[in-house]
Amino acid sequence: LVRWPEVEHREVSVPSCDTPVWSLEGKSVVTVEGLSPHPVQQAFLDRQAAQCGYCVTGIIMTAAALLDRDPRPSEAAVTEALDRHLCRCGAQRRMVQAVVDAGQGAANPDATAQEREAGDD
Repeated sequence: LVRWPEVEHREVSVPSCDTPVWSLEGKSVVTVEGLSPHPVQQAFLDRQAAQCGYCVTGIIMTAAALLDRDPRPSEAAVTEALDRHLCRCGAQRRMVQAVVDAGQGAANPDATAQEREAGDD
């Protein structure tokens, strides 16, 4: 994520593979290692949304930037934001749902069901 100082609280995800270092002067840069802990990371674990790991770093960073701009994105907004990322493992549906879950504060999508089961004892 890159924080643009001239626009307060605006974070954008930029691809590190083609972003010139000179263009980042005066900006704050956060990598996936510096992002932790973030709700989208937990949601990816809960939804088992990561498979091979090749695309996951970029997708998590893009999702975090989206959640910074839109804390409760729709499924369509998440799909659009992640459109430039290529996942060949077929985990896209789980990834989109994980980002939606993170935006809804549902780090564990089964928590309600678990709580109901525990209450039935």
